[in-house]
Amino acid sequence: IYRGGSIRVNGEKDSLVTFQGDRLEYDYRDLPGQWDRIWINEGSVNNEFNYAVIKNGFIGLQAEITNEDMGNTLVLNNTIIQNMSRWGLFTIAYKVSAYNTVFANCAENTVFITTGGTYDFRHCTFANYWTSSVRLDPSFALSNNLIIPQADGSSITLLGDLNAYFGNCIVYGSLDEEMIFSNDESVAFNYQFDHCDLKTEMDLTDQNIYVNCLQNTDPLFVDPPINDFRIDTLSPVSDFGSLEVINSSPVDVSLDLDGNPRTTDDGPDLGAYEFTPIGGGKK
Repeated sequence: IYRGGSIRVNGEKDSLVTFQGDRLEYDYRDLPGQWDRIWINEGSVNNEFNYAVIKNGFIGLQAEITNEDMGNTLVLNNTIIQNMSRWGLFTIAYKVSAYNTVFANCAENTVFITTGGTYDFRHCTFANYWTSSVRLDPSFALSNNLIIPQADGSSITLLGDLNAYFGNCIVYGSLDEEMIFSNDESVAFNYQFDHCDLKTEMDLTDQNIYVNCLQNTDPLFVDPPINDFRIDTLSPVSDFGSLEVINSSPVDVSLDLDGNPRTTDDGPDLGAYEFTPIGGGKK
């Protein structure tokens, strides 16, 4: 998506738009690395994905800015990015909003945010239980810089102010540490996690940054190996979310990725899915 262009994907809850490889046999259903990426580049504006599935590629979405005055934006609503042989979402200094979106099972990072930018993620699930090879990198990477090697052996460093908000989200996976930050102090590095479940060994005691967050608390996903990141009956993230995250959202997130209501019980559940037992009633 190039020079002033944009991509608008408008699926529906029962009619998803799917991006995947062209091998549709059963053995290729969840095989990563079958195609390259969706690359949003060079001044593309007003990009939006609604009810989309992006799977089985190298990088799910790469969104990068070359001119800060272009107003580059990417909005993800009710979208799933999974089974990537490198990254799920990779950004350079972009403006991204994501709601009811799942980033899952990638060989490196489910999300790799670099060179700053502006980010608003609400009711998103970042879950990495990759098993196709040995994974060494944390699932969630947040940075206000990016070092780019050059052919002559030197490198250049891109820098940008970072402002990021994550509300009622889950960051979890199979490693002991699923979060990594890189802060160049010459530019801003502002972020907040509000009512989130975070798998990390970092210090979360600063309540201005980590607002009422759970730490290393297994959310009890239904079946991570088959990309089912709904939460199970006894999940500790059930009803743990903040209604203010929903009420202050620029888009309506009162319904989850499956269309179930979040505001009819003791509180919203964390992540993209609200727990609903078989039969449709809330527990």
